[in-house]
Amino acid sequence: MNDTAEKKESSQPSFLYQQAGRRIKERRKALNISQTKMAEMLDISYQQVQKYENGLNQLSLGRLLQFASALNVPPDYFYEGITIDAGIGESIESDVISKNRTRPLGIMLIEDSPADALLFERALQPYRDDVALKCISDTEKVMEHLKNSSTLGDYTDIIILDLNLPKINGVDLLKSLKSNSQTAQIPVIIFTNSISRREMSECYSLGCSGFVQKSFEFEDYKSSVDAIIKYWLRTAALPL
Repeated sequence: MNDTAEKKESSQPSFLYQQAGRRIKERRKALNISQTKMAEMLDISYQQVQKYENGLNQLSLGRLLQFASALNVPPDYFYEGITIDAGIGESIESDVISKNRTRPLGIMLIEDSPADALLFERALQPYRDDVALKCISDTEKVMEHLKNSSTLGDYTDIIILDLNLPKINGVDLLKSLKSNSQTAQIPVIIFTNSISRREMSECYSLGCSGFVQKSFEFEDYKSSVDAIIKYWLRTAALPL
């Protein structure tokens, strides 16, 4: 976890998580459900169940709803009797997923071909007011750029990655992105000429969010870009 995430989590009202954890534990025991069984019901480890019950894990709204469903109680059961002041209310509100964007969709295109980069930029023209495009051709500078830009408020929401790259190939770069805590949550869409089923399977196993083949026909190429942008701009919810 990076420093920013740690500071954000430590500022959350931990007593709320402790209160919810106590209520989860009480209800689980009342229903004679073991921690192991609870973990199976939520598809998490029993160690995570222990941390939730001890108030050591940040309890997101989604996880709270899962506990409520598994334990057959309304969500507010876990916070009965607590008076929530305005500041705490704001903290809880910040954990609610929202798709309302306050800035353009930040796209990083990792592409070594100037011609392909220009083609991608042309395909983005209908969204020129809704997206902010950064093109990176030097794969060795990708990680450095991502770390520095985030601290300057220049955020990358999604990464469009070609596989046929010099110095560091696309698969190895994908491994680096998904193994680094500062970049692991950024969706990576593979956009490539590759027709290898092995490469496609490897990319999905490494955590890519999509594998799209480039077309040599501009209209088809443009349609693929259009589908990618519409999904990530208007349909998917992204981390802020």
